[in-house]
Amino acid sequence: KRFKVRVGAGARHFNTAPRKCVGALQELGLVGRPCTADEMAGFLRSTPGLDKAALGEYLSDHSETCQAVLKAFVQTVSFRNLRIDGALRRLCALFQLPGEAQKIERVLEAWAQHYFAQSPGPLATADVAFILSYSVIMLNTDLHNPAVRKKMSEVDFLRNNRGINGGTDLPPAYLGALYDAIRDDEIKLPKAGVNGGLGTGASAAADISAWGSVAAGGTKRGVSGSASYGPAAVAHARDMFLLVWDAALGALVAALQAAPDGPALKRAVRGCEAFAQVCVRHALSLELNKLHVALSACAHTQLRSSLGRAHGKDGRAAALASDGRLKTLLVAVFGMTHELGSLLREAWRNVLGLSLELMVAGLLPADAVDLEDFVGADGRSLPSVRPGPPLSLPRLPKAP
Repeated sequence: KRFKVRVGAGARHFNTAPRKCVGALQELGLVGRPCTADEMAGFLRSTPGLDKAALGEYLSDHSETCQAVLKAFVQTVSFRNLRIDGALRRLCALFQLPGEAQKIERVLEAWAQHYFAQSPGPLATADVAFILSYSVIMLNTDLHNPAVRKKMSEVDFLRNNRGINGGTDLPPAYLGALYDAIRDDEIKLPKAGVNGGLGTGASAAADISAWGSVAAGGTKRGVSGSASYGPAAVAHARDMFLLVWDAALGALVAALQAAPDGPALKRAVRGCEAFAQVCVRHALSLELNKLHVALSACAHTQLRSSLGRAHGKDGRAAALASDGRLKTLLVAVFGMTHELGSLLREAWRNVLGLSLELMVAGLLPADAVDLEDFVGADGRSLPSVRPGPPLSLPRLPKAP
């Protein structure tokens, strides 16, 4: 059951941001560190609930990573003893082909190499499989698109594929059988899923059936389905948090932005602190940094609003002293930074930006911006190793 929750969360992360989901999948334990193309292909091949349009766009992307995953993905599918139209039907059932010709070409090139290695038939090379597959897709569109009035005949199809088999013609009986199969039975492309959820009817039945293999895979990985306390319960709590953290963070940010100074704001800050404690408990660095960035952004917005109403250095200091909401947010940001600084990564950019804004406004104490001398074991300042006056921190211009 816990494995199913993790897989569902992984599918949702992929459907939301296919090219940026690897970190989340690693946090869920669905792929390794680093994530190899074979591992990512295995996840995409075995996970129910993936949006087929998003999957097609990801596999057809031009990046080296996506192309490596595409090759690994098609190699997970068997096309043995299938004629090229049957092999294309099996391929197109897995994801939605993208609309751009260049992207379709990338998919068919990777597929043709694997198909030719398994079922060459009368085809001379993998390039012939690629050319013929493109021709079959064109034929499928021509025969079954209502907007096309003049349909391609069998004679036209044979003529279009003349000399493609290494300078010779493919057997007319082979091409004729292909034409009849496409004419009588359209290759239907799957529709995009709705939020990566279960479909209805046959689609839902297929997804439910697929969950059986996922559960079996979880059992092989040593994932127990029974509820228990101790490490298993902790792992389950982690899985559940990963399922809801983004919605919870959105609610916390909304509360921080809407709450005036007072009990409501303090409750929102306590919610952020509890969120951070869960992240620390389960070693969730990505989610912790997302929280810190959001909290820093709220503090930065409030600081600029407060400084915009002040005049002069004394006015800025008075504005800071009188803005209880700003003080609460600043204490929360710098307190979390002090406690959890070793776990922060991209969040440091926001901490430095906020500190710089306070420094330019002249609101930081002198001991927070002056360089400290290097001292020896006896506590005395060490002599300079370079001639001339000692180094000092350059002063930024004061804010107007």
